Amino acid sequence: MVEANSAHREKQLRAWNCRHMLQEERLQRQMARMERHALLRDTRTERHALLRDRRAMSREDRDEARRRKLPSELVKNVVRRWERLQSRLQSQRRRQEAAVLKQELAKQRAAARVEFAKQRAAARVELRRCRTEREERWRWMNRRDLTMADMLGQRAL
Repeated sequence: MVEANSAHREKQLRAWNCRHMLQEERLQRQMARMERHALLRDTRTERHALLRDRRAMSREDRDEARRRKLPSELVKNVVRRWERLQSRLQSQRRRQEAAVLKQELAKQRAAARVEFAKQRAAARVELRRCRTEREERWRWMNRRDLTMADMLGQRAL
């Protein structure tokens, strides 16, 4: 009985050891992952701080350069910017005017198409009227009771 218990106890100890070893390995991997993330976070924070410092320094340099510029250069820059703005506004105005002209031309073309369609319809109606008149004259001239004397106007008295 003691031998059976010791075998069972040995098996339980091995299972307990396996479980705890797995748990310990999991904890070690988790700790390594946390350390890696902390390192990455620190390097990212340092990089952002460096970028912030660089931006601040370049901003200061720009401001200093702007302060050192002569008033004539500043005026030239303002005039150049104003001319660019005027040029942009003028081209925008031209584009708008071109769009308006294009719309008006399209309206005129549409009106001309409608007018042409009306003229064609009127011509068809006139052609139909002429054809019916001609057919009517032909039927009148070719009726059975009409003789050659009637056509020549010599009616027998």
